[in-house]
Order: sequence, then structure tokens, then C-alpha cells
Amino acid sequence: MLSGFFRTSPFAIGIDAEACLDAIRIIMQHNIFRFGASFWVQRNGTAMGTPPAPAYAQLYFLIHELTFVHTYVQLRYYVRYLDDIFLVCDPDPNPVKDEADWTDFQTCVNAFRNLRWNLDKCARCVSFLDLEIQLDSAGLLSTNIYEKALNLYLYLPPHSSHSPGVLRSSINGFAYRAFPLCMHDNSREIYLR
Repeated sequence: MLSGFFRTSPFAIGIDAEACLDAIRIIMQHNIFRFGASFWVQRNGTAMGTPPAPAYAQLYFLIHELTFVHTYVQLRYYVRYLDDIFLVCDPDPNPVKDEADWTDFQTCVNAFRNLRWNLDKCARCVSFLDLEIQLDSAGLLSTNIYEKALNLYLYLPPHSSHSPGVLRSSINGFAYRAFPLCMHDNSREIYLR
């Protein structure tokens, strides 16, 4: 699967396919992890924390995506980051057909090896990564920062061993993040408080 992709895909132009495949083989066949006092070799998948794991996961599912995403003409926007998918589609005027298309799409997404995705129902307001994205009645998207209900807000304490610049940078980073992600002043103010 990967070897064919690296040798034939236009995405892999200029990449030394054999070197990439050798590196992937080494990483995937020597996934050693520690559990308690014992060491294990992972036989399936990649160990969490392995530096190339996110890139490998992206590539792994991309190969499948290239076979089906383009067949759904109602998709206006489709993006995936590791195991999170966000899409915008034109609904079919016929609700039965619309539901059948959604079921078919879910089947295609889940028809790849042993990966199984939990896909939410179509909605006008969804959470994607750290964003809450809403589609209003005029067809415009608005965003707000999304925080999980179980967020413990475990920030660096001001008297930690970190240099003073780290604390200032954290505060500045949170403030700068609020302006492009919170499209409404009132939600921005709540987040900044």
C-alpha cells in the first residue's frame, strides 16, 4: 500500500521513495515500549509518542481518502487532522436521499482496514479540535474557542521554576489566540476573563 503510493503518487514527487519506505519499515517493525518494568514490541500500528506517528497516521488514511472523497460531489469542504474530520456539504432537498448519502459516506470512511470512526450527525454547530464552528441561516460560518467540559485549566503557576518570560508568553498566547478564533466580541471577552 505505502510502497505503491510513494512510487506512483504525484504527492511524492521529489521524495526518495525507497529511503522513506526503509525508514517507515524500521520505525514500524521496532516499536518498543515500556509497560511497568517490562519492555514490549508493538506488532500492530505505531506506539503513541513515536515522533513520526502523526505523519504516518495522516499518510495511512490519506491513501484511503484519495479513493472516495472526490466521489461525493455534495462535499464543499473536507479536512482531516489525524483522527478528526470536519466537512461542509450541500444537503439534498430530499431528506431520505440526504440520510442515505450520509450513511454511505460513513460506510466509506469506515471501510479501511481496522480503523473505525465515530461520526456525529450532521449539524449546524459542531466542535472541531479547539473550535466551535457554527453555520448561520445566511450560510455564514462563525467560530468560537471550544473547551471540553472536563478542562481542568492546569496552567503554569506564577511561582514555578520557569523563567518569567514563559508565563508572560503563555498569557500573551492565550490573548492573541482569542482574536482570530472568537468572531463575536462577547465570546472573546468571556474567554479572556
